[in-house]
Amino acid sequence: MPFHFQPTEKILDLYDGQRIAIRSWGARNEDATVRILGLHGWLDNGATFDTLVPLLLASNNKIRFVAMDFIGHGKSSHKSASTSYLMVERVLEVVAVADLLHWDSFVLMGHSMGAAIATIVAGTVPDRVQSLIILDGFPGPYAFPPRISPPERLEKALKEKPRLINRQRRVYPSYQALFERYMQQNSRNLSPESATILLKGGIEEVDVTDVEKGSGDKGFCFRHDPKLTGTVIMYMTEEQVISFLDRIACPVLLIIAKAGLWRFSRDPAGGKADMENRMRHLKNHEVFLVEGRHHVHLDSPERVHGKILSFLDAGFPGSTPVAKL
Repeated sequence: MPFHFQPTEKILDLYDGQRIAIRSWGARNEDATVRILGLHGWLDNGATFDTLVPLLLASNNKIRFVAMDFIGHGKSSHKSASTSYLMVERVLEVVAVADLLHWDSFVLMGHSMGAAIATIVAGTVPDRVQSLIILDGFPGPYAFPPRISPPERLEKALKEKPRLINRQRRVYPSYQALFERYMQQNSRNLSPESATILLKGGIEEVDVTDVEKGSGDKGFCFRHDPKLTGTVIMYMTEEQVISFLDRIACPVLLIIAKAGLWRFSRDPAGGKADMENRMRHLKNHEVFLVEGRHHVHLDSPERVHGKILSFLDAGFPGSTPVAKL
């Protein structure tokens, strides 16, 4: 049967005119016994799974893996200038993609922001999510930060809105210049090799004449929507997050990198305490601590793929790996 270790790319048209890019690997839909929808982190894209998925497929040829680019990220479309990006709306994107794939049930695998979104999806449609895999992320999004009240946060977002709407994407004179800038911001999170993989789906080459008239030179810029870097307009309360966790019915695997998100949380002590409380609301969860940084699944996929396979095997006894690790 047809089987793909290299991803195929496709654009899905949503009902509201937005377009979502996906990357697909593995068995055909009709042959797959395990269907996984991968959700990337903030300002990343579906290429974040490029090194992990081939290892999963090498041991289980019944996996179908689809990674989506959230709206505003990667090769997906951007929202209009007058709108904002809200966490709860990401749930609609995920379910819309699953519907277009004709997946009635599926596994969710989320990294960082994608893990928070996957958790909310699993609590929203618990009958459709078979398992939840969190890659160095939290079970649920950040709740309202106490240092800024909701009215103050909304006021701040309104004041910066004109700047974000009129903001032009920065054009770098060369790929190397863009790459160096990217590594300055992300060197503690991932390796240069992983950065190269993510940038394949996260940048584009442009004519400088699009930005500066009179020059025919080429330049490079990030694909993501500049509005994504603005103030988050609305957070859930901790009680609201807990209400989603209480509805999750599937097994949950939390893979935590020792030098990852938990270590570099903006409020490590309070953040960990909140997350430990959240995990008490997960009916069936397992924690796997691994050496590595925030993008350990991309930097060193061999450290996590075995645990993911054993977790999937426990939930899908009819899906037998071709080769044991």
